[in-house]
Amino acid sequence: PAPTPSPTPGPTPAPTPSPTPAPTPSPTAGGETPAENCCSSDFKTCTAGWCSLAASNCGNCGGLWMDVTQEDEACIPRYGGGCTIFADKTDDCCGEAQCKGGRWYKQCKY
Repeated sequence: PAPTPSPTPGPTPAPTPSPTPAPTPSPTAGGETPAENCCSSDFKTCTAGWCSLAASNCGNCGGLWMDVTQEDEACIPRYGGGCTIFADKTDDCCGEAQCKGGRWYKQCKY
C-alpha cells in the first residue's frame, strides 16, 4: 500500500498590527503644546500671557474663558458695532455677547 500523505497545515492567520499611538500636538515655538482654551476680553481674540494660562487667571483679569476655535469665527467682537438681530432672535456677535442698542445703532455687549 502507498504511504498516507502528511496532512497540510491550515493557513496561518495574518499578524495583528500593533496599535498606533495617538498623535501628540506639535510643540509651538516656545516648546509648549497649543492651548484649547484662552482668555478673551471680546469673545473673539485670545489674550496672551498669564490671563490665558488658566480659567481662574482669566476671571481675575476680567476676561471670558473661551475655546480658541472661536478666534476663527466670522462674528462681531464684544463692543463691536453694527451688529444685527435676526428674525430667529440670534445675532452676529461673538460668543456670549448680545446685539443691543437702539433703532439707529446696535453694539455687541455682555
